[in-house]
Amino acid sequence: MFTTSISKALRGPFLSIFISFGLILGSSTESVAQEVKLKPVSKSHKTLKTHTRGKVRAKAKKKSEVKQVAIGPIIHEIQVEGTKRLEKDVILNRIQSEVNKSLDREKIREDIQALFALGYFESVEVETKTPPTGLVLIYKIKEKPMISEVTIEGNSELKTEEIQEASGMKAFEIFNQSKLKDGLEKIQKLYEDKGYYLAKITPLISESENKDQVKLVLKIEENDKVKVKKILFIGNQKLSDDYLKGKMATQEEGYFSVVSGSGQFKQDAFERDSQILRSLY
Repeated sequence: MFTTSISKALRGPFLSIFISFGLILGSSTESVAQEVKLKPVSKSHKTLKTHTRGKVRAKAKKKSEVKQVAIGPIIHEIQVEGTKRLEKDVILNRIQSEVNKSLDREKIREDIQALFALGYFESVEVETKTPPTGLVLIYKIKEKPMISEVTIEGNSELKTEEIQEASGMKAFEIFNQSKLKDGLEKIQKLYEDKGYYLAKITPLISESENKDQVKLVLKIEENDKVKVKKILFIGNQKLSDDYLKGKMATQEEGYFSVVSGSGQFKQDAFERDSQILRSLY
């Protein structure tokens, strides 16, 4: 059985395609294991430690490492500080620590992870104080900023509405770094589908007049489309280069490319070409 090996060499806006034909002599399966780790929101947030004053601080640290703290005294009261847009009940309903229950290091660590999982907070800090009335557990919250506006600059080949929808970022929503990353990848894919493999999207984030809000600008450099300069076949003996090229939708750039549109590289067309070439063998 024959197989095709297809590779691409991109040099500036020009692309060369190499297609190699060969005989399958064997096959192998390789297993890849991935380690999944919790990513801390802030370097300064992941340690649980005690002080002589009875103060407990809980912050996120690599691999959620937390120093051992024995089960402590009974919690008399739980307070929440720092919330501006969210109701305090949102935090209280997420944590496991309870009034009239013992202070538990493991539960506090799980509380922090549960609050970070909501995606609303930049930092979570847990402290205790011991007035005469009894132990008070305090959750100090710093909320993520809200997006005040989203602006697209530099686009001409894609409509602003298309880019905004792909970005997933909208005004008056909580700013989420992971969501922004996913949106940038989707915008990049939109440009690649149109042949703009050299397009560059840069997010610019600045503080709004309201310090609890940020402005987001997506600055786009579209650059030139990638053109197919040459298609090379390696190892084909029974079928000629011209015959194989005639079966492909992907074509080399020529004198009449401006009129015919030939020479433009499109990933979906290239993948169909790959299947066609394999079927010929």
